[in-house]
Amino acid sequence: MLAGCAAPPSSVTATGSAHLLTQAPQFSAGQQWTYKRIDLWKKEEVERFSQTFNTQTHPTWSVAWGILSSSDKTRLGTTTEQFDANTHGFADPRMTGHYAPLKFPLAPGKTWTFSYNFQSKPDTLIEVTQTAQVTRWEDVTVPAGNFKTLRVEHVGNYKATQGVQSWRGRITETFWYAPEVGRVVAQEYKDTNGRGTTWDQRRDELVAMRQ
Repeated sequence: MLAGCAAPPSSVTATGSAHLLTQAPQFSAGQQWTYKRIDLWKKEEVERFSQTFNTQTHPTWSVAWGILSSSDKTRLGTTTEQFDANTHGFADPRMTGHYAPLKFPLAPGKTWTFSYNFQSKPDTLIEVTQTAQVTRWEDVTVPAGNFKTLRVEHVGNYKATQGVQSWRGRITETFWYAPEVGRVVAQEYKDTNGRGTTWDQRRDELVAMRQ
């Protein structure tokens, strides 16, 4: 159940009569966010995870990421990752470059591009380049409640190399960021395989938050 506002609202300042500029939110130690992951092929929940903010070294936070339940039992447990408050991206130790789901301040029409490499296995390297755009304000409903959000859409390409084999594909992501609570409340991800066929597709939704 939603346990109050887990972060002060993002500051929103006028930049003209037609647009508002949404600033980065402020967090505090002990805040916790719980999400569920839905496999969009199966239309069912396959994982539930929490993110607990611990200590800050501006602009990053040390966040305990706990897998509470999963269809893949090897994923259960807790790990610590660094969270960038300016982009809301996590720094996975297997990643080089910078993953930027958001880029504050936000306003409809804003765009940015980012690239990163991901070493998923010792013999497998994935190189990703994406372009993001804040497209519009949109109302969204998730288990934690109803929110007015900024919709942020990512489109991009990846190249995967595994041993002597390589292939390319597409990645699309959509984020719904709610300024009133300072976090993404829903996210959808889809990619294609080397033949251009949809492969992974999933949706994360905010279930609860604790101040």
